[in-house]
Amino acid sequence: MKQGESMTEKKQNNTENSELGKESLREWNRLNKEITENAMIASIFEAGCNSSKSIDQFSSWLIVGAAAIASFFITNSNQLLPLLEPSGFMTCGVILCASCFFGLISKIYALMCKIGIDVVNTLRITLEEHLKRFEESKEEIKKGEKFWEIPLETDIDFQKVLTRFYEYQPIWVRWQLSSYMKKYGSDPMAGYFIPFKYMTNQNVLFVLQAIIFLFFLIAGFAFIVC
Repeated sequence: MKQGESMTEKKQNNTENSELGKESLREWNRLNKEITENAMIASIFEAGCNSSKSIDQFSSWLIVGAAAIASFFITNSNQLLPLLEPSGFMTCGVILCASCFFGLISKIYALMCKIGIDVVNTLRITLEEHLKRFEESKEEIKKGEKFWEIPLETDIDFQKVLTRFYEYQPIWVRWQLSSYMKKYGSDPMAGYFIPFKYMTNQNVLFVLQAIIFLFFLIAGFAFIVC
């Protein structure tokens, strides 16, 4: 009778261990896929933001070209005024200034995009190092906790980390960061949203810069011919 009960208990334990093993395997598989998917999405965001460098370089060329043309216009205004007339000279000058303005704003967004990506990459590298050391120490602490039979809170309080960081920031930065974390804090891609937005704005402004520069060339030829 006792042997039958013992066999039944063993079967129940084996069944429970089997279900636990299956559940652990499912969770491991889910986490593995989620981590890989997040890493792939992060790579796509980073690759998109890296295109900002080429766009910024082309924008710089247009700004330098526009500045050179503006300098030529100013130094040779006496010769150009009879060709373009005052209205044409003024129109070309305004269009050229508008192209330079949009180019300058585009470069500002390019700089902010680069800063954002640099911050994300630095955080990723340094946090991985800190978390790796933390996990190694955590395992040793867990062993000590089990040996001495004392309850310990070994998890990191991320909210405490953010609170201490906010203490050193101006009020308006604190409010902005707090609002952003409430909106995107749970998203693992939150760090890429702002740089990607800057890159998108940079692209729009660059297109406007290029189109306006083209309008300047068309307007200049039109005033000379007409």
